[in-house]
Amino acid sequence: MNSKQLFFLIIIPFFFSCNQKASNPIDELKSIGKRMKENNCIEYSYKIEKYRSYSGQAPTRNGKIYFEKNLEDSIIGMNFYNKQAPFVTFYGGDCHVTMRKADSTAHRAPLVHFKNGHGVSLPFLEMSYCAIQLFLSKPDIELQIDSLVKNDTIFNNQACTYYSFWANEKFIDTHKAFDKYNKKVELIINNNSLPLYYSQYKPIMRNKNLDYHFTEAFFSNYSLESKYSSSLFRMENIPEYYTWDMYKSVRKTLANGQAAPDWTLPQLDGDSITLSDLKGKYVLLDFWFIGCGACIKSIPTLNEIQNSYRKHNLEVIGISTDLKNPEKIKEYCAKRGMLYRNLFNGNSISKKYKINAAPIFYLIDKKGTIVYTQIGHDSKKLKENIAKQLNKTAPNRGS
Repeated sequence: MNSKQLFFLIIIPFFFSCNQKASNPIDELKSIGKRMKENNCIEYSYKIEKYRSYSGQAPTRNGKIYFEKNLEDSIIGMNFYNKQAPFVTFYGGDCHVTMRKADSTAHRAPLVHFKNGHGVSLPFLEMSYCAIQLFLSKPDIELQIDSLVKNDTIFNNQACTYYSFWANEKFIDTHKAFDKYNKKVELIINNNSLPLYYSQYKPIMRNKNLDYHFTEAFFSNYSLESKYSSSLFRMENIPEYYTWDMYKSVRKTLANGQAAPDWTLPQLDGDSITLSDLKGKYVLLDFWFIGCGACIKSIPTLNEIQNSYRKHNLEVIGISTDLKNPEKIKEYCAKRGMLYRNLFNGNSISKKYKINAAPIFYLIDKKGTIVYTQIGHDSKKLKENIAKQLNKTAPNRGS
């Protein structure tokens, strides 16, 4: 073997070794994250769709968002200005502000805020260019990603690369708090290292039943040339005539002492019922929606109240506010063990009862008058106030 042949034999393995390293999907994702992070400013349009196994398709979110690099921000390292009708939301490194032009109201809150273990997340942020570049550029990405698949594909008439993998939600979500579930991620990236499609599939085990969330985002109309004025990210940019806080209306309910608005709603089993036909008994209305965590926590309390006060002529009635599909609601009620009557099409009376949150409880007396209201799950508070209204000691069982 001459020296030229020996050189050829040495260089071929070296060439293939380099080539294999360059095409390693993990290294490709790292490289994509690095290139994404190099963009100082970026603007694009988005469409976000969410499907829940237990409630079906949620409303589609459409908007336009602008990100710019902010090296002083320790949370996401970027400012953003998001337009999603009827709201405008911005973040400049302090807090995120939401404005509603229609009624000149605004609200501000920390970008990352935790209460009772729950993080406040923004769908347009969690399913965004910013979120993707954050986790793709993390130094420990190769330790966090599992079952990585890469394929060439055509998406929106563009040559792209498809990646899918599993990762802990704490790794891929911007709020970096939850680490209970693993999510399957799908990414479609074009040749300019810009994401065109991003999805998350989260399986959720509940009492041996498998539920899931599937969220997908579509990106279009990219611009790397747009530059927003820095004034758009400052609090002083909000007109003085705007009213704070826009979400106070969510915490307002119908006043005690007024007549409960009448309604007729269909039952899951049987004919429709009318509220005015229930005069002569106490009625506890529970406005809820599928998937609401606090609503689920309230179910054992409502079952207990129904059982304890049935002989005192009190009836618990659940009103589903989000779905019109009785079979889906019926299946959910059975799975959750709701032992009281449930009605659907509650969205038709939501405005009458100022239902902007869940759960919301209204206790109505025998004359049809509202005597107690409560927003949110608080078992002890609800049972004590019902006992007070019925002049009976609250049950001693645990909450």
